[in-house]
Amino acid sequence: MALTKQQKPPLWVYLLFDVIEELHASKANALERLAYGTSLDLDDPSFREESARFWRDLRRKLVMFGPLPKRIREEMDLLCAEVRP
Repeated sequence: MALTKQQKPPLWVYLLFDVIEELHASKANALERLAYGTSLDLDDPSFREESARFWRDLRRKLVMFGPLPKRIREEMDLLCAEVRP
């Protein structure tokens, strides 16, 4: 039985699932590094670059669905600025 248009979730729900999967993969990667004895140094430039890439990519994906609300846009700008190497 196919879902009617009213029953289908909005597009942002699918984007949210993608983001959750990406975060899960990132966490799994960090745990794997810890398991192999490498420290997860938050000040490490490669970690900051990886974080910056994630937040910028997320912002690009969110903008595809229309302009971001002001509060979310401000938070995303702060996150991207904080993680720049």
